[in-house]
Amino acid sequence: MTTLERQMDQNALSAAELADLMEAYQKATERLQAAHGELQREVAGLHEELAAKNAELARKERLTAVGQMAAGVAHEIRNPLGAIRLFAGTLRRELSRAEREDRAPATERVLGYTEKIVRAVSSMDRIVGDMLNLARTREPALLPCDLASVIDRALDAAAQDLHRHQVTVDRGDPSSLPSVPSLRVQADTDQLSRAFLNIITNAAQAMGGGGRLHVAASLVNGRVRVRFTDSGPGIDPAHLDRIFEPFFTCRDGGTGLGLALAYRIVESHHGRLWARNEARGGATFIVELPAVKGC
Repeated sequence: MTTLERQMDQNALSAAELADLMEAYQKATERLQAAHGELQREVAGLHEELAAKNAELARKERLTAVGQMAAGVAHEIRNPLGAIRLFAGTLRRELSRAEREDRAPATERVLGYTEKIVRAVSSMDRIVGDMLNLARTREPALLPCDLASVIDRALDAAAQDLHRHQVTVDRGDPSSLPSVPSLRVQADTDQLSRAFLNIITNAAQAMGGGGRLHVAASLVNGRVRVRFTDSGPGIDPAHLDRIFEPFFTCRDGGTGLGLALAYRIVESHHGRLWARNEARGGATFIVELPAVKGC
């Protein structure tokens, strides 16, 4: 066999080996494609299963929340209902006694009973109103607005509570609202002023027999922060993580809905609400909202 023939024979062997390699590669590629298709089907199935599990979990969480809410409403309404039953029964006995004795009922006592019934009904109405506001899912109508005017509106609405609890409002800090009147946010003014009102009212009630409420605002990294700092006793550290839960309250006569509603409103404004205790005493509630660009 000549040298040329030997080279041709070697080339023929190399070509056969290349063909075998190509065939093996093709088979491996087909197996990989089949495995990839099977993996995609399994991943899709897992996604569907996960979505179903998440939907079931969300449904269970909603049912749990509804159950907790219903228990809270039942608990809160039981007290005024008991008062109505008590005073209505007392009033009925008073009127029956006066009828048997053929005399006019004691006007002062009758008026006292009816006033207490009216107060109990008003309490129930407030509980139901707060509950409905908390349960509503109405999206806020966000429009650019001046932050100072929203807080002024909330302070005006809280004036009676502030006066009753002998609370003085302080806005004299250099970073407070009068010094930065240009702070503007995207807000539904009705909803946001309600959130501020609930925070202010909570602070006034926490201070009880007099104190000072400091209101200030500043611009931090393109977001507006409003701080409400009271001179009250502060918040029990064990309760800091729960104060925004519906029906959680440490105050006699409180419904535990005001701060929960404020939290819901601030969240719907793409903001944050949190609280902290101050080293010098008292508590600060901080509302953080996106600022209008260019403010």
